[in-house]
Amino acid sequence: MFEWIKNVIECVHEWFKWHSDVLTFFAAAIGGGFALYQWIKQRKIRRAEFVYQLMQDLRFVRDGANDDILDIRYKIEYRKLDYIERNNGKNGKSDKNKFVFRNNDGIEVDENEMNVDKYLSLLNYICYLRKTKAIGRNDFNIFRYTIVWTLKACAIKKYLLFLCSWSDCNGVPCSFQYLVDYGMKNICSFKKFMKG
Repeated sequence: MFEWIKNVIECVHEWFKWHSDVLTFFAAAIGGGFALYQWIKQRKIRRAEFVYQLMQDLRFVRDGANDDILDIRYKIEYRKLDYIERNNGKNGKSDKNKFVFRNNDGIEVDENEMNVDKYLSLLNYICYLRKTKAIGRNDFNIFRYTIVWTLKACAIKKYLLFLCSWSDCNGVPCSFQYLVDYGMKNICSFKKFMKG
């Protein structure tokens, strides 16, 4: 008789042992799912903060650190900048390796090139992030207008054509290759200009 009770107790014990393993597994799975959900949510928040920071750098003044980028963006957007050959070669002839940005007033301003490089570097980085899928299509769409408008500017097309030609001649990649690639793939007028 005691054997029967002993068997029942062992069966109940095995049943609880098996079910406790299953319950432990389900509890761990639920905990893991919750941790994954929190990780995905946190990743989205970090990406949104990063995109917001890029947008701030591109569009708004922060502690005076990006005044030059905003100034160049304004000049490009309102076509107040041109890129020309500089006449400083021997005997007054044009030196085709020297280019300079000029304001609409006809005044050549050398610091414009450095500021344009900063601005294009930021846009190139955004195109790089999109190409490597570090930012999604929706994130990229926030910057698309600015990128397209910039690449349609005649001064920028001339400057990028010069840089691409110089890079090809010297066997090095173009400084703004991701930006150029985006323009070649998505903007017909840019592609026509660059191909001649």
